[in-house]
Amino acid sequence: MSGGWIMRARLARLLVMEPDLLLLDEPTNHLDLLALLWLQNYLKNYSGAVLLISHDREFMDEMVTQVYEISERKFNAFTGNYSDYLRQREECYEQQLAAYKNQQKEIADLQAFADRFRSIPSKASQAQSKLKQIERLELIEKPMPPRKPFRFQIPPPPRGGQRAASLVGIHMREDEGRAGLGSFMFRKDDIYKPTKVLSGGEKSRLNLVKFLVDPPNLLLMDEPTTHLDIHTVESLTLALERYRYPKD
Repeated sequence: MSGGWIMRARLARLLVMEPDLLLLDEPTNHLDLLALLWLQNYLKNYSGAVLLISHDREFMDEMVTQVYEISERKFNAFTGNYSDYLRQREECYEQQLAAYKNQQKEIADLQAFADRFRSIPSKASQAQSKLKQIERLELIEKPMPPRKPFRFQIPPPPRGGQRAASLVGIHMREDEGRAGLGSFMFRKDDIYKPTKVLSGGEKSRLNLVKFLVDPPNLLLMDEPTTHLDIHTVESLTLALERYRYPKD
């Protein structure tokens, strides 16, 4: 059976069991639109709890009511769908960054006062008080900015001609190869992995790398987002929006 039919069979076997807790890892992979819509409607009315891992943004926006994020050694909970989570996460980052900057300014002002007046007898006690005030502060950590999609651009290909290929002086330079692979999160020893051991997501990213090495005249993409993480999906979307076919 095809990947889609195998996925349907596995889902059917799981759903007829009607467990109290349904654990789904990328359930929309290989599903056609009708099957996806059916699954979406079924899960919305599911009587048990559903714990979902997915990179399908539209599916998550329809299904998810709570998002859990592990970041900076913290476990953060957000109410709403995935788009709500992105908005709330950005707001939390801006608020924490502002609080961090305000506290750093406060510390700098207190320290400057102490440094200026600690050697003046009439001001020494005040300077010491400022230093103790700094010690009593509960320091706010500088927040890490939310991850953004990495940017890449598919080079415009040359126009095709009667000769399909002409190979002269072929040579994939190592620094160029590493740069292209690194853009798609193949770093350090990852570049030496044989393709047979790559995960589905890694194989999908490797196929995208080929666009950069040998730009095609025609892009034929069959479910290009399957197995891709959400940041790679957003990066691919941005690249395709900027893709331009050469004109006469």
